[in-house]
Amino acid sequence: MNSGEASLLSPWLLAVAALALYAVPLAAGGGLFAPVHDGMVFNSMLTHLLRGRFDVAPATIGFEGFARNGRIYSYVGVVLALVRLPLLLVGGIGQDATRVSCLVASVLAVWCVADAARTAHRAAGASPAMAAILAMAILFGPFYGFLRPSIYQEVVDWDGALAAWFVLLAVRGLLRDEGFTTRRLCWMAVAAGLVLNTRVSTAIGLYAALGLLLLRLAWLEGGGWRGLVPRAFTRRFVAPLIILLLFVGVAASVNYERWGNPLTFANFADYLWTRHYAPQRLAVEARGLFSLGRLWLGVLYYWFPIGAIVGANGQFLLHGPMSYWVESAEFPPSTFLLSDPLLLFLAIAGWRARAGARVGPGAGMLLAGLAIPAVLIMTAVSMALRYRIEFYPLLQLGAWLGLARLGPRGQTVGVALLLATAGVVTNFLVLFAYQRIPYGPPSPEFYAAIGADLRQFTAPVAGLLGR
Repeated sequence: MNSGEASLLSPWLLAVAALALYAVPLAAGGGLFAPVHDGMVFNSMLTHLLRGRFDVAPATIGFEGFARNGRIYSYVGVVLALVRLPLLLVGGIGQDATRVSCLVASVLAVWCVADAARTAHRAAGASPAMAAILAMAILFGPFYGFLRPSIYQEVVDWDGALAAWFVLLAVRGLLRDEGFTTRRLCWMAVAAGLVLNTRVSTAIGLYAALGLLLLRLAWLEGGGWRGLVPRAFTRRFVAPLIILLLFVGVAASVNYERWGNPLTFANFADYLWTRHYAPQRLAVEARGLFSLGRLWLGVLYYWFPIGAIVGANGQFLLHGPMSYWVESAEFPPSTFLLSDPLLLFLAIAGWRARAGARVGPGAGMLLAGLAIPAVLIMTAVSMALRYRIEFYPLLQLGAWLGLARLGPRGQTVGVALLLATAGVVTNFLVLFAYQRIPYGPPSPEFYAAIGADLRQFTAPVAGLLGR
């Protein structure tokens, strides 16, 4: 790897750049410690956990709480509370650190994604030009479009950072000569376990991916079915399985204390918002929090968002089926075809190529497991821009392995630059809209107003281009 590539795709360089760039939109409106709505929820969760309680103070969470046995709970995993431990150590537990937490998680995610991209770039022997393109795409990629300070986004930010760490470890295991060492498998188990206690939908994919990988490795090293079982019980595979089970035990204990059932991660029958403010949602939720009946709507929402178009009747297209199946389809609309075309290109082109690096065994198993959250979220009762995080472990692993398989093919640089630029422009527009549109289903009138603001914002640029 030459020095130019090393500096352009340095995880530390991109992390420092992200720290400076990302702090600006997150600090807008009062600074990095300015309060946000419900921003003290995780502070309250931490102080209660330290007293052996699993509820939160009602005043911190409002209608987003879940009422059970005279106490108010949050369904969010306890990792977000543990993130507040530094505040406790310095006596600042009364400080709203939501913005800082979002910033730290986003910077960590950029570090992990950059290191994974650098590993793939090195394996491919690609050019410094490709390294610069990748650096731009990472810095102004999905985590840039997510820069909105809120407890909802904070959960997704940490989920994305931990999942990016998992993907980084997977890329190293598949592309480096030492492969999946016991230590690497154990760290992957830690990452998956932390995600389980942050956002369970993503964790299902990480657990499945690691479980399938362990089976594949045990099969190969044991010589087939005959050696699979004895091989699977060696230290190399038992250690990560124990770690996975320990985190399952933590999640089960928290679930039991919150809901009285270790297998329940959230009991929406106790959700205050639905119970008191939006009882009409009960009919939608009765059709399933996850249902294959809404899969086609999820595909359209996340890939072909025609539902953002206002029809001649003044309603959004697909208003009827969306009202029947989905309780909330938030704006702004987006599509991976525009926000992440470079990742898609690398994944598709790379897997058709044979000129580049050899990818170690288990790649298919990992990709299959990581596809589960992407499919699952397209069947969910609610759809939102931030839920796109469920796709990125799959897209990123596929892209970095695709890059490695492409090899040093200079003719891809021009295409990569065009696609990366399209993604950067899209994420700028997404961030502009995301910071202005309130959570929840929008009205056509409000969407039209955002469009007018956007046109006013881009008018000077359009005028220059017109000249």
